[in-house]
Amino acid sequence: MATQLKLETEIEGLGQVYHTENNLIDGLESLRQVGIENPISVRDLAFARIKTGFGNSLSSTESYTSSSLEYAKGRPALLVRLSPLLTNPELLKKAMDGIRSGYHYGILQESIDLYLEHFEQAKQDKNKQPEDRRVLILYEEELPEGCSIRINEFTDIGRFLFQDVGRDYYRFTSQGVSKLHLLGREKSDHLHLTSIIADTLIFHSCGYGSNSLLDGAGGRIARDQYGIRGVRKS
Repeated sequence: MATQLKLETEIEGLGQVYHTENNLIDGLESLRQVGIENPISVRDLAFARIKTGFGNSLSSTESYTSSSLEYAKGRPALLVRLSPLLTNPELLKKAMDGIRSGYHYGILQESIDLYLEHFEQAKQDKNKQPEDRRVLILYEEELPEGCSIRINEFTDIGRFLFQDVGRDYYRFTSQGVSKLHLLGREKSDHLHLTSIIADTLIFHSCGYGSNSLLDGAGGRIARDQYGIRGVRKS
């Protein structure tokens, strides 16, 4: 059941954190009514959890984030810092409509140009530090089945997502190594050559499994029971 947007907490050095349990379209609309353009980033949610501790709702519930995974048939998987679903309302509606029609993921038909644009950006960003990249290539080849990627404070993906708080967050959770689960080849094989999957990244609660940290939200973005947070910067 959807909930109204509420001020969850205020954190020094970050700002006011708002929260609602809603589908992605309605949740975004609620955030933007209070001047918050996009969901919280992985870095900012990690920082907020460190500051508020394990007993706080920030640590005990999962949340959509501002990043997304991107897949195209027979091509490397990408991690995009700012999801195209957030900057293009038509793409988000297309993804949601597809999920509500029976797809398990936000399949975007005739959108291969978007993937190619992001892939080119990833290649341009390769000489930058991970913290400064806009797009990261997660897997250089076509995905194998049942693929997951190790994350810690030293890996490119850990530095890309957690920025300056990676070390502190891993100490906070006492999880030295975690994993990001990706769609396997058997899922991306269902794509047409001109379609892609844009999969909103979800940041699990601190108690979610022993080694699972981040995951694609898949069809959950169309449901009301998952959390969406945003920060009004101080």
